[in-house]
Amino acid sequence: MRAHRTTILIILALFFCAASWAQEATAVYVEGDTSRRDSGGVSRRLDFGDSLRSGDSVITKRNGRAELELPNRSSISVRADTVFTIGEADLAGGGTQPVLSTSLGSAAFRLNAFTGGSTPIIRSNSTVAGVRGTEFEVFAGMDGSSLVAVTEGLVELTASGQTVSLGVNEAVEVQAGQPPGEKYALLGGALDFSAWNANKTEEFLKDPVTGIQRVEKQLEYFRDEMQKLEPIYEKDSIEAEKLVAEVNAFRAAGDKENEDRVRKVLFGELNERLFSTQLNIRYYAL
Repeated sequence: MRAHRTTILIILALFFCAASWAQEATAVYVEGDTSRRDSGGVSRRLDFGDSLRSGDSVITKRNGRAELELPNRSSISVRADTVFTIGEADLAGGGTQPVLSTSLGSAAFRLNAFTGGSTPIIRSNSTVAGVRGTEFEVFAGMDGSSLVAVTEGLVELTASGQTVSLGVNEAVEVQAGQPPGEKYALLGGALDFSAWNANKTEEFLKDPVTGIQRVEKQLEYFRDEMQKLEPIYEKDSIEAEKLVAEVNAFRAAGDKENEDRVRKVLFGELNERLFSTQLNIRYYAL
């Protein structure tokens, strides 16, 4: 990938289309040491009322916590010691779909009905899940494992090519690079991420070789998914470079009609595709 050239193109494209991006979430409560990191890697304190968009991450420390609200009044509780990211993925038939990722720590979701194809994908280190009007919690452990627990609705969770459906008061754990384990019934009481994560770390240290092999398999999956996207990004970047040259040529010639026509293509669908692909590459890289 020609990083310098494509980075310039992305910055240029984002500048022109930033005003048209839809708001993805709003911080309605912030507590303790909680920060926001944008898609460029710039971090600052998260404040009440901040708008979060695709590519933004919420990072909480031990005393941190945040409540986010989506446009349809769905809510997400980002717990302490958590890295939570808002993103988007391309749909096969065109357009994009929101992606809500818990890469470390825990987040609780209360999702209302979404319109059209806007129902989000839920991701963790080792799982991808689809939801239907659901309340559930996601744990992402230090060893790359995940746990998903449902209190209302239905979650269809996929890992390593295998899918399991979780209903009310059901949960399942997924080891890094492995298919889902056996689902089990929640017997009441709130789940404790700290205790769960400490137990996972202890299990990892008892057999570090097996643990590292599992993590390695999961990392290979992230690498493979990222490599699938790189040629798409490169192809679109080359096309964007050509269109930038055309815009400059038409501007120099005083041809406003053709300049506007090419600019519409450059800062329309092509820009959206570049941005979405970039976010997905960034997700897998992180």
